Amino acid sequence: RLRPRDFVRILVINQPDTQIERRINSDGTVDIPFLKKLVPVAGLTLTQAQVELANQFRQYFKKPQVAISIVSYAERRVYVSGYVGKPGPVSIPPEETLTLGRALAMAGGVLPRGNRSEVTIKRARPGSPMVITKDVRRIDDGERCPESLPHHVLGVEGPAIDTERVEDPPDRHRIGTGTQDTP
Repeated sequence: RLRPRDFVRILVINQPDTQIERRINSDGTVDIPFLKKLVPVAGLTLTQAQVELANQFRQYFKKPQVAISIVSYAERRVYVSGYVGKPGPVSIPPEETLTLGRALAMAGGVLPRGNRSEVTIKRARPGSPMVITKDVRRIDDGERCPESLPHHVLGVEGPAIDTERVEDPPDRHRIGTGTQDTP
């Protein structure tokens, strides 16, 4: 699905004057100069966005065929702090979700003094913070952890992980693995 801050190439096939490359705005719209308007595309699949834009271009072309490609994905990352091997930012690969276990592994793992039994997952949203506690040891033993990042902040007794979606700065996340949180 398309996200705010993805960089896309859009064109109507056989209409070279319509080709543009644009970053999707933080509100989920993309500016289409030919149409002289902003078109909402975030949350849509490429196919859905192509259909929506083809509908918009119908006022200028009989049967427009729109092609959309992603030039580059929005940067997504989480911040890990506390009792982990490598505190700091962890990039989330494009087209992937990041699980708690993978985030901690990418941060060098939980150090021996970190408490793997109390990992708090926090999502800081204006007006509605959410906190969940997970036992990473149970996840290590095969229990499924349905939460994926970057939509949450995780905290473990010791290390902490802050997740921040670069494309949506007000939505801050923290993953912590302990009582000591370092910025």
